Amino acid sequence: MHHPILQTADIDIAKDRLDVCLYPDGATRGFTNDPQGHRALIAWLAKYSLQPVVFEPTGAYHRTL
Repeated sequence: MHHPILQTADIDIAKDRLDVCLYPDGATRGFTNDPQGHRALIAWLAKYSLQPVVFEPTGAYHRTL
């Protein structure tokens, strides 16, 4: 039986930057960790049919996202 791999997004969150990788697509992109970057990230992710979105925060830098 075939079980497709779900498209997931992993976001590495740092003070000034958000680095994103999609799996299994392999697409990567970076965004600033500020309101403008958050809007751009959300707009970019909206193009994909994602299941889970996983993030790896450093300190408290994930809170505004």
